[in-house]
Amino acid sequence: MSRFLSADEADYQALQDKLLRRSSVQETVAGGDADPEVETGSSHRLSAGSGELGALSLGAGPGHGTSKSPSLHRRNSDDAQSVPVSPQLRADAGRRSGMPDEAMASAVLHGGRSRTAGMLPATELGVRKLGTWDGVFMPVTLNVLGIILFLRFGFILGQAGLLGALFLLVASYAIDTLTVLSLNAISTNGQVRGGGAYYLISRSLGPEFGGSIGLIFFFGQAFNTSMNVLGFVESLVGVLGLEKGSVSMLPEGTWFLYLYGSVVLWICTLVCLFGSSLFTRATLILAVVMSLSVISIPLSSILVRPFEDAHHDVYYTGWSLVTLSENLWPRFTSGAAGSSTAPNKETWFSVFGVLFPAVCGILAGASMSGDLRKPSKSIPKGTNWSLVFTFTVYVMCFIIMASTIPRESLYLNVGIVSDVSRWPIVIVSGELASCAFSALMGVMACAKVLQAIARDDLLPQLLPFAQGTARSDIPTYAVLFTAAFCQLVLLLDSINMIAQLVTMTTLLTFGVLSAATFALKAGGAPSFRPSFRYWNIWTAGAGTLVSFLAMLLTDASTACICIAVTAFLFIWIQVVSPPKPWGDVSHNVTYHFVRKYLLRLDERKGHVKYWRPQILLLANHPDRERNLIMFCNSLKKGALYVLGHVLKGDFHECLPELRQSHLAWLKLVDVSRIKSFVDVVIARDEREGARNLILSCGLGGMRPNIIVLGFPSALEDVPLPPTTPPPRELESVPELSDDAAPTSAPIRTATYVGILEDALALNKALAVAYNFSRMTLPSQDSVYNKSERYIDLWPIQIANPTSSAEPTWDTYTMVLQLGTILSFTGTWRHHKLRVSVFVEHPDELASESARVRTLLDNLRIPASLRVFCLSNGSVPRYDAIVLGKRALDADVADVLRSDPWWRQICEMRRAQEQAHQAASQPRAEPMDGAVRRSSSQSGGVRRRPNPRQFGVSLPDEHLAYHHNNIRLGLAHPRSREDSDDEVDGLDMESDGGFDELENELASLAVDWDPKYLIRARRRQAEETKRLLGQTNTSSSYGSLSSSQRTLTPAMVQSSADPPADGTKADTPKRSPRSSTVNSDLRSPPVMRRARGRAPTLSFNDLPDRAQYLILNELIRLNSGPSTSVVLTALPAPAPGTSTTEEESLAYLHQLRQLYGGGPPVLGVHATTLTMTMTL
Repeated sequence: MSRFLSADEADYQALQDKLLRRSSVQETVAGGDADPEVETGSSHRLSAGSGELGALSLGAGPGHGTSKSPSLHRRNSDDAQSVPVSPQLRADAGRRSGMPDEAMASAVLHGGRSRTAGMLPATELGVRKLGTWDGVFMPVTLNVLGIILFLRFGFILGQAGLLGALFLLVASYAIDTLTVLSLNAISTNGQVRGGGAYYLISRSLGPEFGGSIGLIFFFGQAFNTSMNVLGFVESLVGVLGLEKGSVSMLPEGTWFLYLYGSVVLWICTLVCLFGSSLFTRATLILAVVMSLSVISIPLSSILVRPFEDAHHDVYYTGWSLVTLSENLWPRFTSGAAGSSTAPNKETWFSVFGVLFPAVCGILAGASMSGDLRKPSKSIPKGTNWSLVFTFTVYVMCFIIMASTIPRESLYLNVGIVSDVSRWPIVIVSGELASCAFSALMGVMACAKVLQAIARDDLLPQLLPFAQGTARSDIPTYAVLFTAAFCQLVLLLDSINMIAQLVTMTTLLTFGVLSAATFALKAGGAPSFRPSFRYWNIWTAGAGTLVSFLAMLLTDASTACICIAVTAFLFIWIQVVSPPKPWGDVSHNVTYHFVRKYLLRLDERKGHVKYWRPQILLLANHPDRERNLIMFCNSLKKGALYVLGHVLKGDFHECLPELRQSHLAWLKLVDVSRIKSFVDVVIARDEREGARNLILSCGLGGMRPNIIVLGFPSALEDVPLPPTTPPPRELESVPELSDDAAPTSAPIRTATYVGILEDALALNKALAVAYNFSRMTLPSQDSVYNKSERYIDLWPIQIANPTSSAEPTWDTYTMVLQLGTILSFTGTWRHHKLRVSVFVEHPDELASESARVRTLLDNLRIPASLRVFCLSNGSVPRYDAIVLGKRALDADVADVLRSDPWWRQICEMRRAQEQAHQAASQPRAEPMDGAVRRSSSQSGGVRRRPNPRQFGVSLPDEHLAYHHNNIRLGLAHPRSREDSDDEVDGLDMESDGGFDELENELASLAVDWDPKYLIRARRRQAEETKRLLGQTNTSSSYGSLSSSQRTLTPAMVQSSADPPADGTKADTPKRSPRSSTVNSDLRSPPVMRRARGRAPTLSFNDLPDRAQYLILNELIRLNSGPSTSVVLTALPAPAPGTSTTEEESLAYLHQLRQLYGGGPPVLGVHATTLTMTMTL
């Protein structure tokens, strides 16, 4: 038994480290007691500046490593290659690079261009310095209090009024608040690493959503950076411009402004490239200047006296109720200073698009997550307090401006805030500081997001941007690319226009962030347990809804473009990105809905009109059964498809083999691009394993209803008369290892037949595929597919196994249904569908064709119809066996040579021929012949002859042979019109039943023992009378009928829909001329003989082997090389056939005689009706 241990601090620390790596690191155990090896995603060289370290990490050989050293694996490929790293080499490299051992190990495991998603770089494992104040509150506050406050608040207030501005401000902050709640929920649900909003979304929703929204967030931050650069230039020109500035120094004009913006942009870029130390110092200076400028606004409103400056359109009244009342209500105009909608008037939505960028900097704290000491605590606290503070500042500024500045100045002067200030230079410095800070933050944030996306290896085109410097991990290439992109955006030269783009991209990011938490909560993920208490699923749903609604209301066309670009990026990443080990919210949501609707998909409530084939393919070897696997994938028609495989052996010994086999079959699914599940089980033999698969496969209403098996290859390979061309070369598919199906002995025939019996006993439909190795799949040869190809259906009705006189049509309809479904699938849709039936006599052709044509039209089956006649000389085997007009071919003669029935027929025919020859010579007639002839010619009742007076006796094994006979019949033949004096059936319950049977056999000159049949029929009659009134249950699965009637719409409807009152529908009475063998105990086939003529046979009188041989030739002659596959009925084995190898082998030989030598055949045996004509 296991022992319990007490854990110390080191054990808990190791557990936490392991849990942090679990989402992105695969642990493998080498040997029995070996420690887990950490797999990471870096098998390439390290970044610039660490080439020596990269050489050490990749060049460490076996001599330097130990069995417990970490190994490097490429997670994005199937064939992982491990590279052991020596601890001594790691320590030496760490000392040379000036890094501690922990940081050195991180650089080895996570550094370089191909870092696996979610891995912390070396700098992140170092000392994290920032807390809530300096890491979250200050960046968010400074990012929110941007250029919009100084250059566009006057424009917003002049258009919307104080009440309108406050309403838009509350709406903007409501969106921010709902998004922040979702941000807090994600950040308190686990360890947050570098990457900001991209990291949060990608690790919550998966790589597709994360990558697409991350790129949209990158573009939004780049737009915001360009907007702040333009704001910086506008403020600078307002002070130093030759025309507008108080100090005329800088020339003005479009291209001069563009030049100034470019200089400012590249200065910010150089600051970012010089490292975090310079960036931190610049940030502190800008924060101080920004704080002073904000404080000067309320102080100026108190200290500055009312004044006017008409030259600069400045009118200042100080605190005034009149001014407040004038600025209270909205008044939208066109052509105001700073407007971008001229000559159209401004609207609520256009003003909202200008205001919202002033509140969209709430994700700045999340962008600093990689530098925070405790991101899970700092991000919620710092962001919430920053929202409260900035909202208070904005409300204060709106009230001060609405109470002191008339509306005319708000319309004409966008820089009114600095013009009415007591210290204009402080306001201008604040404007420049806010613009510079936002530009610096924007460039660095964009570069970090692009670096994170590149290191996650989502798009191969972005891999160069995964670079980072050796010491500070500054993304040099990403910074330069961001600056170049912002340089292009500056060409727009409109703050309002760029603000609209910032609004769209930011709202899209906010909406998806809220949707991520909503999906996690709605999916019921057990691991989603945020410690933030004020979030719930309703706030997440509201945040998602209002964000997307605000997008559409602000600018529907731009919103649609942003959503379309996001969808394009989503699809692109889904196609080219390798699988990631982060987890995907789609799996969680899919699991939730699948479980929910599987419970609703009750198999007891299914209806036949919604039936579809749900296939369990019992596969043995993927290479030999490749055609069958692909064929079943087409046949499933969007339904369930399971590849089942049985490993034979001891459970514990086969466990390693089970894992390898399961992975190999999954690889087959990926390589073949089929939509299938894989189920591999361990059992003592194949029958037990197949039984377990049938019983346990699927859930609820998603359970297999068709069990498909390939015919045993050992029997299928027996040469038969070739009638089809050799198969074409199969399309090259990568060969799979033997792990999918290790080499094993061929399956025993009794086991194989036992699987068939078990499937039928469990009320599953059964399909056996014969000769599929010779099939040419439609997609494998385009030239071959240009020729006319066919799917041939040969429906043959199965007789009812119960005592009911009404035959079953289950197999008949399933053959039609499966053929129709196959012809609708993509790879088989160019094939033509043909239905082939046959009759025995020419006078039945027209009526049979009309009946079947009506049936196909009512069932909406787009197929051509062929009706064949057996007795017109087109089927040589029929002429030889039934009519005796020609000799049998050598193969059929070998098959029937040992058949007692055929020997008896041959003896009777030779005796008849001798009698005919003797009759042509005049001689005295024997007394007993005269008596027999007079008896046959008289119209009275025949006398019972002496059973021992004939020279030929019928042995007991002959009768037993017919007793267990599985008989095959015509497809919808109409019963022949027999004369009144012919015996069409045997009524054992009538008084003269036994005499009629004896007289009929006596007329065939057969010496027989009437006790063999009569006693058995008496016992059956007595048993039937005893069980009268009880449900008749038969152990047989049904046999192929010896005579059928055409399936009518009424039959299909009545079979599919039982009476509404729940009572059993009355079974229509059959014609006396139509007989179906419904009992296990069957009478011998009765050969009819007209009076004075030789005994004759019909197809329905033949035993199963003779019928199989005739049908085999009929199918081979009429389904030639142009036929890709044949679907027909499968004669089911009688219960107990699998008890002996001899009977099982005999049954399989009979199937080979029925299906062999022709095109690929799928034999089907159904147990339920699968088609209906009702709506």
